[in-house]
Amino acid sequence: MLHVARLPLEAQTADAERLTTALARRHEGRVATLVEKTIGGRVYLYVQERALGGMRQTYLGSDTPDVRRRAAELTAGWANQRADNDRRGMLAKLARAAGCTGPTAAELKLLQTLAHGSVFAIGGVLVGTHAFAALMNSLGASADLASVRTADVDLVHDPRVLVALVETPLMPRLTGTEGVDGLRLWPIPGFDPRVPSTSFEVHGTRLRLDLLTPMRGRSEAPVHIEALGASAMPLRYLDYLVEESQPAVIVGGAGVLVNVPDPSRFALHKLLVADARNAAFATKARKDLLQSEALLRVLLTDRIEDVRLAWRALETRGLGWVRRVRRSIARLDGTVAARLSSTLGNASRG
Repeated sequence: MLHVARLPLEAQTADAERLTTALARRHEGRVATLVEKTIGGRVYLYVQERALGGMRQTYLGSDTPDVRRRAAELTAGWANQRADNDRRGMLAKLARAAGCTGPTAAELKLLQTLAHGSVFAIGGVLVGTHAFAALMNSLGASADLASVRTADVDLVHDPRVLVALVETPLMPRLTGTEGVDGLRLWPIPGFDPRVPSTSFEVHGTRLRLDLLTPMRGRSEAPVHIEALGASAMPLRYLDYLVEESQPAVIVGGAGVLVNVPDPSRFALHKLLVADARNAAFATKARKDLLQSEALLRVLLTDRIEDVRLAWRALETRGLGWVRRVRRSIARLDGTVAARLSSTLGNASRG
């Protein structure tokens, strides 16, 4: 059992303020300027910013009073960005001191680089232990991660998410000898050299990045993600997990804005995959159950209707999914199992 503790009010307030500020500062960590272009005798305004070593322009609109007003607001925001980042850094320190959980230095650097590369802006969803920690923070609770921490970052991208403009795919800029901001990723080869890698190791560390994507059909072959310029490993059940994602801020530095799954879906998904794992992955199944149980201890008290909604969405996937979850429920702490079974029974009848 993971020990779950309620965070003090100041930690919950700091986490909420960090998220609000991060959502308002999507150009954090970049050098951004306003650019005018004259095309066909008309003036158009763009935001030009440096990301992953290159310049990217985002269209604001034609030169109208309304667009000029928006541009002025952006310019004022950039001028105040340094003070804003200092404020966010202080909030992160307060949150950690009050019990919020954050990544290691190496994990933070990788997440920052992914965020600056717009991987979350184009639909990437953080899953695994780092998502679990962020979700617990957002729920105003903490859990000891020592028994469930892994030396990897799991990132899901659904190729069905249409990306309007990606000038430079992400992964080629992060791999090889040049790297970005001192961070270099090396593809981890699989058993078959003809199959593209879906995992990358951060140079000089034991940390790895695993690229995942929802499985469509029965094929287990890696799926190429055009926006990332790399392949991802298809896994069952991920579509349910990531279709209701939400923003969150990772504790560390000035905060890293990411996407994470809905906490109730995360908890039920962990029960689902715990039952699907074979005996060779018994340790991972145990971690799945621990994370699910920790979240459910909070959700069944504070957000029980969210659990019901997540369960109803899972029920539509078929009887096989339902049976897997119910078998995992029997392996939870007795009190949590009883409360969850009662809640799901009421949801099914509702």
